[in-house]
Amino acid sequence: MYIHLSKGYNDSRLLAEFPDKEWTKRSINRLFQKLRETGTVDRRVDSGRPRSARTEENIDFVDDLIVSQEDKPGFISPNLWPPNSSDLNPVDYRIWGLMQESVYKTAVSDVSQLKQRLIDTWSSLSQDAIDDAIDQ
Repeated sequence: MYIHLSKGYNDSRLLAEFPDKEWTKRSINRLFQKLRETGTVDRRVDSGRPRSARTEENIDFVDDLIVSQEDKPGFISPNLWPPNSSDLNPVDYRIWGLMQESVYKTAVSDVSQLKQRLIDTWSSLSQDAIDDAIDQ
């Protein structure tokens, strides 16, 4: 018998006891279902979300974006970009890290949702967060 059954743990009790985990009833019930079906909550190899945004759709989108910019003054072709941009500094990485935490709190379903989340996150960044990144 599973401990969650023998100890009386159900979705409501887990949510009440661990409010800081930000779990949902649905995710807890899926976990219980997996436990009943497989006897474990371990993930299969490569069962998580892809770790790369380098999908065919994104590659095509970037290629189209580059082609659309080629006729504009000051355009620098990607083959002329330096391998390590001097434009990025630790402040940039800290800010992008904060944005990444916010944007990927929940799964992103498509490119348009990702764009909107980036815009919303960028506009909601506080000046204090930027000042803290500069101070570090």
